[in-house]
Amino acid sequence: MEKLPLLHYQTKRFGDNVFQNCIILSVFHLLGDSTYFFEALTKMGVCNEDIYIIGIPYSNRKESVEQLREETRCVYS
Repeated sequence: MEKLPLLHYQTKRFGDNVFQNCIILSVFHLLGDSTYFFEALTKMGVCNEDIYIIGIPYSNRKESVEQLREETRCVYS
């Protein structure tokens, strides 16, 4: 997560359970660094099964979509 220092800072700032018992619905451009954002959410307490991602079709990177799906997140693209 060093590639996105602000995201790393916020993850440390808010702690491990700030999003515990939350469900995340996101509409996202699934680019190369978007996986770091969802990784940060899990570090802050969201279960992978509670993250629903809708990718914008014209801007999705196939590698990012595949990686997010492998991590048991619900990805629609």
